[in-house]
Amino acid sequence: ILGKIKYADISQRGKGSIETQLVRKDGKILDILLNSVPLDPTDLTSGVTFTVLDITGQKGTEKALLDSEQRSRNLIKTSPMGIFIYQLNEAGDLILMEANPATENILGFDTASFIGQRHKDIFPNVSDTELPERFKNAAVSGESWSTTDLYYNDEQIAGAYDITAFQVAPGQVAVMFSDITARKQTEQKLRVSEEKHRTIFQNIQDVYFEMAPDTTILEVSPSLSRI
Repeated sequence: ILGKIKYADISQRGKGSIETQLVRKDGKILDILLNSVPLDPTDLTSGVTFTVLDITGQKGTEKALLDSEQRSRNLIKTSPMGIFIYQLNEAGDLILMEANPATENILGFDTASFIGQRHKDIFPNVSDTELPERFKNAAVSGESWSTTDLYYNDEQIAGAYDITAFQVAPGQVAVMFSDITARKQTEQKLRVSEEKHRTIFQNIQDVYFEMAPDTTILEVSPSLSRI
């Protein structure tokens, strides 16, 4: 069968080339590239020259690369964090190439429908932030960047976000983010509560003190000095 395929290639293209496998005497399977050229292109019956190139290592490298890419794709797809991947084009615009399912869950709109569009068109108020330059720098220089305190709002979304940007290939940047709005609101409520407690503590007329389990006095209200 292989011979028929090779001669068909030679008759159509003047030469033949096919990847196949051979089994050595010790049972090891080799990936090979089999090339064939006729001795006389006008007369195939005159004979054919075959050359065999062992490409086992190359095929192993290709498979490892494909496996690695598939693992990365699975991680992106299943990540609970939102992940956008942008390509920086010649005009200096960040073009959305990929958006994982978590981006839609976090932001509340169909992010996949924006693939192929510019970052600044998807998030119109982004020009008011440092994000565009940070993302572009990561795409070009490979320098990662992150922030845990970015607030953003437009007609579609509003909230606080934890963001990390890093290069995934020359000219490409991955942006990972999570919504920390609820956490920020809780932190603000805690600050207000602590300030309220501090105000009461500083102005209470009765003596108030806090004591550790070992009876160590931790804090005493200023009213003690007025007794």
